Amino acid sequence: MTASEGSVPVPSCARNCAGAIGTNGQLTAASTNALSKYAAMGKPLAPTPVQVDQLNRETALPAAEHTHLTDGKLEHALEPNALVLVKVDR
Repeated sequence: MTASEGSVPVPSCARNCAGAIGTNGQLTAASTNALSKYAAMGKPLAPTPVQVDQLNRETALPAAEHTHLTDGKLEHALEPNALVLVKVDR
């Protein structure tokens, strides 16, 4: 998969967004797919506590990124079929 880069206009920031910070978290099939990680460990019928911990670690939500807005826009690279949550704080 390749990422698509671009800027996303933030409608509520049409004016006066000086100093605004965008916080975004991105979920992708590759980073949060527990089923593929479970299959990779052989699909155990009763995963051990160590295997459960491993699945939880490998599919944990990635840390949110903090970015300053530029001219009311947020620059971000998106992977295909990604889900992105954006929060803007002024």
